[in-house]
Amino acid sequence: MGAENSFRADMELVEKSLGGGWWSQNELLERLRCVPRMLAAKNARLGRVLDDVELEDLAQETLVSVWRKRHQYAGRSSLETWVYTFCYHHLMNRVRRAGRRPRTVALEEAEEVRAEEATDYGFVYRALDELSPSDQDVVRLKHFEQMTFNQIGELLEISPNTAKSRYYHGIEHLRTILMTRKEELEP
Repeated sequence: MGAENSFRADMELVEKSLGGGWWSQNELLERLRCVPRMLAAKNARLGRVLDDVELEDLAQETLVSVWRKRHQYAGRSSLETWVYTFCYHHLMNRVRRAGRRPRTVALEEAEEVRAEEATDYGFVYRALDELSPSDQDVVRLKHFEQMTFNQIGELLEISPNTAKSRYYHGIEHLRTILMTRKEELEP
């Protein structure tokens, strides 16, 4: 019951901000200060694919998008959960457009990497990039964020069953891609 009241309060705040109330718009902007932190945390989990300047630019873009679409907030989750969806999609789209640059390491650090740590898993990420965006999102959330299908469904605003079917479809497609590449590489 507490979460429902919280969601209702978030909905009221968004509705008041749409009505043009200065105080409520200001309060909503304060709540949206989570956007840069969410983007920075997700960027860190991806291996810091965006630098600080790109991240700041992306935060502004994401905030504008959230602000323009705030009328779509339905109050089915917390405001922050709803905003996280924007952060996730904007970041992943930026990373895709950037061509997923590998993280660079200083030469001194590279020499200290043990052989077993130097395994290149880039082929898996490249294969993952070949999935449809919807399948790719679900597979990434399931494996990299260790989210449940219920959590994925809530985040992406789809049913848990849809999340599950996209996941299994994505995994099967990924398996096919990787097996084809393995056969191509074998003599």
